[in-house]
Amino acid sequence: RNVPRVCSLETQPTEDCPQGLYGNVFSEAYSEDVCNALTVLDPPTLTNLYCIEAPSGDSGRYSLSDIERIFCTASAAFLAMCHLSSQDGRQAIIHLGYWGCGAYGGNRVLMVLLQLLAAHYTHVSEVVFHHGREGVEPFQEAKSLCAKLVADFSKPNGVPELLNAVHNMEFQWSAGTGE
Repeated sequence: RNVPRVCSLETQPTEDCPQGLYGNVFSEAYSEDVCNALTVLDPPTLTNLYCIEAPSGDSGRYSLSDIERIFCTASAAFLAMCHLSSQDGRQAIIHLGYWGCGAYGGNRVLMVLLQLLAAHYTHVSEVVFHHGREGVEPFQEAKSLCAKLVADFSKPNGVPELLNAVHNMEFQWSAGTGE
């Protein structure tokens, strides 16, 4: 809660660092490249930071229990963020990305969809999505699916049916990238 953010690191590809500084590329980067990509924030900004572990990679179709666990993990984190933000008199703004879709091989559309559904059901005020070099298409597909699912399963006790509908879309695990 109220963690000082003292710097910002540009992880996207630039002219100076064409591969960007994400994942394994960051771990192998020269310190000079890291320093060049770093911006000191003065004064620091305060943030309510959440950290959640992505599900470990698998293969084949996602099971219903995988989908439920991912949704519940995201929902618990987002609900905590909403609670902490409201205590500070602020609305929760959640920054999302392709959580678990690098090294773990998560399905980009499914992982974004479950995060968006969790944000909806926990009443997050605003979602900011960072698509990175993977592009915006999986996010747009997930956003469209989310709108349809929320409309179809709007009753308060509709979450189990909603997650079953997501399961019936037969999302498949992807190969991990090692990043």
